[in-house]
Amino acid sequence: MAADSDLDLDIDKTVDDFIGDVAPGSEPAAPVEDKTTPAAVPAVTSLAKPTVPGVPEPIGYPKSWKADLAPHWDKMPRELQDYVTNTREKDYLNGLEQYKQGHQAYAQFHEVLQPYMPRITALGMHPAEAVRALMNADWALSQGTPEQKAAMLAQICQNYGIDPRTIAVGGGDPNAPQPTAAELELRKKYDGLESNLKGFMQSQIAEKRSGIDKEVAAFAADPAHPHFDAVADHIVRLLNADRNLSLQDAYDQAVWANPTTRAKAIELLNKENADKARKEREAAAQVANKARLANVRGKPTDKATGAAKGGWEDELAVTAAAIENRK
Repeated sequence: MAADSDLDLDIDKTVDDFIGDVAPGSEPAAPVEDKTTPAAVPAVTSLAKPTVPGVPEPIGYPKSWKADLAPHWDKMPRELQDYVTNTREKDYLNGLEQYKQGHQAYAQFHEVLQPYMPRITALGMHPAEAVRALMNADWALSQGTPEQKAAMLAQICQNYGIDPRTIAVGGGDPNAPQPTAAELELRKKYDGLESNLKGFMQSQIAEKRSGIDKEVAAFAADPAHPHFDAVADHIVRLLNADRNLSLQDAYDQAVWANPTTRAKAIELLNKENADKARKEREAAAQVANKARLANVRGKPTDKATGAAKGGWEDELAVTAAAIENRK
């Protein structure tokens, strides 16, 4: 820490010396007494030429510039000299002063935190994060709602292993009777039963939630629900408003309530109806064609020659001729 303090003093002294040279009228920091150094010779504040009667007073050469550039100073226009000295140099000076103030604030902050750095390091926290956590706790305990105060106090007890029941309210009554061994044993059993019940309820809730998540994921992946992602938020609102509403009903309502998805749904429905009507027409045409083919009969053929036979009139004439030939 001693080395850090010496470094801080050297930086502050350097900044004060520079400010005193560039802007003698500004207020420097408290000087550091040096008994071994004789009184300093007054510094030359300008490398410009001496004042000539009737001529404007020369503008002093900037102390932040290198000395070997001094010969070029008088060659610069007076407007540019005035800008460099009265604007740029002052901006530079202000920046140094702000740096000095920031460095001093950090030094104080570092000094306060130094005794607690082992603990902060063990927690794996940055010093700024540790301070933020402490101030958040202070705000919750002092400015928060009763619920926020209770939650913060419970968090503190959990982090530091404190049983809230051991905290005496209002300082506690030293004459209050102490619990008996039987009471302590009963309290222990109650705590265990409560813990088991909470664990069971949490496992049931987790299982139910997992099942719901799987059901929703399968529903969303079904090609029959192409607009699920677009109306998911509306589905959630509908289900929260009506616990008896099914996921399919909530999806349908959300799709028809959204102008964009409603237009797409109507377009898809029209296409499906057109395809259905076309398939019905094609099926009816096939049935009619089969019936027509079943009612058409060809002429009988002779089994020996394969030639088409005549009708009954032709067969009667042939039979009569055969009978005549037998006579």
